[in-house]
Amino acid sequence: MTIEQQVRDRFDRATTTVPEADVAAAIAGGRRVRRRRRVTAYAVGSLAVAAVAASAVALPRLGDDEPRTVAPAHHGPADDGTFVPGTTVDTDLAAAVAAADPSLPAPRDVYPSDWSRDTPLPDADVANATEWQLVYDLAPKVELLVYVSVPIPGESSGLTSGQVVTDHHGIGDPTDEIWFQSMLQRADGRFVDVIEQVTATEVRDGQRLRVLTDAQTEAIAQAPGLDFPDPITPPPAP
Repeated sequence: MTIEQQVRDRFDRATTTVPEADVAAAIAGGRRVRRRRRVTAYAVGSLAVAAVAASAVALPRLGDDEPRTVAPAHHGPADDGTFVPGTTVDTDLAAAVAAADPSLPAPRDVYPSDWSRDTPLPDADVANATEWQLVYDLAPKVELLVYVSVPIPGESSGLTSGQVVTDHHGIGDPTDEIWFQSMLQRADGRFVDVIEQVTATEVRDGQRLRVLTDAQTEAIAQAPGLDFPDPITPPPAP
């Protein structure tokens, strides 16, 4: 069974409460969540439904039969609390998330990327970002990913504009992580994905270990200020 079919099967089981949703499209944002990090090492992956690793990440991408291995990357905050020099997008996004949920710690990383890569953009290319991601450490086995992107030309999220879809599902085969995920397609076309990632093999264990609630992830997904300038020179659509 291909990675794509495994992901589809998981979402078929997990999204029975939203039968209108086109599962393949609803996880289109997922094919763009570029990197993830396990508890012991760094990286955030790209699928609003995808996978992580430690010193490198095996990254399934919809349409691929095999995962691709990419190196982890990027850096933590500078002494002044910024992550990417020459822009305020990083701190603006972090402030928007903090306003939506003041209980959250400061992010471990904030970085731009685009739909052509599985790594952050070089700082000099930040004006061409098609997506930004924020990563938070919530507990020893719990991380939070907040992802916002411009739409890929010719692709749809499959979500009703303005409606938050919240979903709980296992990731991995066998399951080694539980995702508590809230997705939003905004009226302006931006796609927002908030994923609380818990290291666990059963949803009930993930529920016990998770730090946030569905109401909190939904509030973050709807946070005003989760935005960034349109890319000046975006790459060709994938």
